[in-house]
Amino acid sequence: MKTSVNLAAYDAVILDFDGPMCNVFAGYPAATIASELKQRLVEGGWPAESLPATSDPHQILRLVAEQRPDLASTVETALAAAEAIAVETAIETPGLAPLLAQLRKWGVPVAIASNNHAGAIRRWLAQRGYSIDHVVGRDPASPATMKPAPDVVIAALALLSVDAHRAIFVGDAASDAAAANGAGCPFVAYANKRHKLELFADLRCLAIITDLNQLSVNVGVMASQE
Repeated sequence: MKTSVNLAAYDAVILDFDGPMCNVFAGYPAATIASELKQRLVEGGWPAESLPATSDPHQILRLVAEQRPDLASTVETALAAAEAIAVETAIETPGLAPLLAQLRKWGVPVAIASNNHAGAIRRWLAQRGYSIDHVVGRDPASPATMKPAPDVVIAALALLSVDAHRAIFVGDAASDAAAANGAGCPFVAYANKRHKLELFADLRCLAIITDLNQLSVNVGVMASQE
């Protein structure tokens, strides 16, 4: 399995937001947000004894959309608001700034494909002065199209105007791998936690990295191979 990738070999790069770019919920934990969403569900008439067991707010949104579509917009609005607050204390992933600088220098277009709300993502980018070509967040009207569905990756590819095999998608979760593979896009697994090395070893990945510095734009190597 490869442990580094020369991005100069591809026409575009797609990044997941939470993980490869930052720890979104570092200061406002996802479990806290999930608890707040569950409280809203109870207030909306969902029986407390049958609340979703998960502490993943995105999974709560998906389950609500499936089981109680009448409450989905309420949960979506609350989650979007929580994410807008969370990005204020998100911790940037080490190595992101030089990676984006390399991609910009060599004209490699970059998109984000995320289950997070696009508005929250753009807010975080603006705070740090990062310029990203395209941002694709979840569709507020269709939670079922969140990863592991390939929709956000497919949408990013369309905005980038590149064939799936000519881009790479960098993500840190099994759902990212499923979305990339479903879109036909090579997947680079960012194993930012030790247990993920085993997780990704069983999935279809182009490479498994533990540090963003293992991604580079080495134009000289590409030129020497032509």
